[in-house]
Amino acid sequence: MRQVNVTLYKAARMMGANEWELLSRVILIAALPSILTDVRLSMGIALVLVVVAEILAVRSGLGYLLNDAYLFYRNDVVIAAMLSIGLLGFLSDRLVIVVRDMLLTWNKRETFGGAN
Repeated sequence: MRQVNVTLYKAARMMGANEWELLSRVILIAALPSILTDVRLSMGIALVLVVVAEILAVRSGLGYLLNDAYLFYRNDVVIAAMLSIGLLGFLSDRLVIVVRDMLLTWNKRETFGGAN
């Protein structure tokens, strides 16, 4: 919310916006790029944590498969599991990017590189 332009806030107030309209039409919209960047970062961290939790605590999942194959010197399975984890991370990142681009079509004018 610190990145919200004060001029936008004051202009909405001057036009008679109430608290709910300020929150939904000014503050949330201005904070959405930062929110979606945080969602993108947290998706990557969550994927890593899920794989680590599967390695340490459960008897199923890609993390368990990766660790089990490593212990039994099954390099083909290790590589397949690593590629699967990488592909899942890539696809989840692309999903967040597609959602971001759909929600923030107005923001491309305000960034240096446009998309990505």
